[in-house]
Amino acid sequence: MKKALLLIASGLIALSAGAQERSISVSANPLQNSYDYRAVKEAINQRAATTAAKSTADDRWFSYVDYFDLNETAFSSSIALAAPYLWKDTMAVMAYSSASGGTIWQHNRTVSLGLVADLAYSGFNNFDYFPGLMNITSSSTYAVDSIRFFGRYGFNPTKTSVVDTLRVAFVYGNGDASADIYRANTTNPTVLANYGLASTDTLKNHRMRFDSTTTRANGATVIVKDILLDNTRWGDTLSNGTFVGELSIGATAAGVSIPANNMIGASLTFISGDPTFVAHDTVFGSTLGYKYNMFRPYVGYKGTTSTPQFATYSPTDRNNGMFKTLPDTTLGWGGQFIPMWFWSASGGASTSQYPYIDFHVKCAACGVITDLGNVNDVAQITRIEAYPNPANGTVFVPFTVSVASDVTVTLSNMLGQVIATTTFANTKNGKAEFNTANLPTGIYTYTVSAKGKKSTGRIAVAN
Repeated sequence: MKKALLLIASGLIALSAGAQERSISVSANPLQNSYDYRAVKEAINQRAATTAAKSTADDRWFSYVDYFDLNETAFSSSIALAAPYLWKDTMAVMAYSSASGGTIWQHNRTVSLGLVADLAYSGFNNFDYFPGLMNITSSSTYAVDSIRFFGRYGFNPTKTSVVDTLRVAFVYGNGDASADIYRANTTNPTVLANYGLASTDTLKNHRMRFDSTTTRANGATVIVKDILLDNTRWGDTLSNGTFVGELSIGATAAGVSIPANNMIGASLTFISGDPTFVAHDTVFGSTLGYKYNMFRPYVGYKGTTSTPQFATYSPTDRNNGMFKTLPDTTLGWGGQFIPMWFWSASGGASTSQYPYIDFHVKCAACGVITDLGNVNDVAQITRIEAYPNPANGTVFVPFTVSVASDVTVTLSNMLGQVIATTTFANTKNGKAEFNTANLPTGIYTYTVSAKGKKSTGRIAVAN
């Protein structure tokens, strides 16, 4: 399990000058050196520039990778992109980066990638990031009419007559045990040991069902769409080599109606149309280039390409990335996608990884995201960075609020557990002091709360 996760995260392979993705040349390390996916966000104009002065929302693209990046950037952190290999079965050989920095050759195991999105999650409704955009709540009924995803379509220039297929499957569910997107618990001792947890612990997440025959998401709500990749599709590539796939779902332009309190999900599967492929042949290598055409979807995660890091998460965040490997029945993953992160009953966590899949949403009855600080009886909090950072013994959290208020300042660990709390009565200014001498080295969050308004930051403790 851990090995599979690391292979996903370290799937960035240097490309030779002879390797081609669409009709452009790529640098030695395209995703880290010549490609910053924030340019994609600007190109597709997903964020609102100003607050909309209206009560009914326009249609909106929901992208968890965008939110993940914006949130990390706000805390002076960052995320990276990997481009794992997709192949419909285990018969293809790929070049992977080894832990020692070299190259290892292995049969492909990743046959599909997927993402579950909870549009009512608070991060999607953050005014600092998405002012004036559609506000989805747990009671909202909405419609999804399109899916968009990003990646690289690598091809052999001598095989332009080959027509490959990207299979996209869309599902939705409310997390119940019988739903197509459901809450799952993992108690397998091998998986628990991989995350350094006791055999009595439980790992939890939300995931999609898997169809082993078609290697895609499955269920009663599933809608399957194919994109044919041939010469006529090469125009879908941005100037930096990024392939942008977009397709409509649903029988009409109205899209697919999603009941309240449901999550939505999609999977990507690449199906080679090359009749010359020979089982156990090498599909891609750093010096070989692309012997056969293939698709490499983008996956956003926190950390470097070789060392994935733990990212902030919460059990209330039902957004989840996932992949599917074969064979995987020994750990009990036969009929389900494997999550790219868990939360634990005792607080353990894995790395967070999210395929770059976006959903276009319509909601005639939905309002827009507004700034609660514009309401007279809500105190505006001036964000002041805690100091010193990193802390060694003591950390101070100063604050200023616009209206005299009862203020609470908390210090929490990355599992959301409150370590210390300080309160102030009817004040506009103050400074909380926390003793960090006995805290384990790591990252912590501090939160200032006043009259329904919150301001949160991160602090490093180095003891």
